[in-house]
Amino acid sequence: MRVKIPGTVGFKINLKIVFKLLKELIGKDLTRFSMPVFLNEPTNIIMKPAEFMFFNKFLTLAASESDPVKRMMYVAVN
Repeated sequence: MRVKIPGTVGFKINLKIVFKLLKELIGKDLTRFSMPVFLNEPTNIIMKPAEFMFFNKFLTLAASESDPVKRMMYVAVN
């Protein structure tokens, strides 16, 4: 019987790098700068699959809907 999930504890963000980026961006046009991907990534391995299942209710309703407009509405909510 498994009592704990194997793997890393979590992903740690280096706050020094984040603050350095923010310091360089003060007063600049933010449309010309792309933020690093790791700032928007889930914080641990459990959150990654959970994000896919967050809107499962709407996708299940969309799959069973026969009206294409309502089906698109359910998918757009996702």
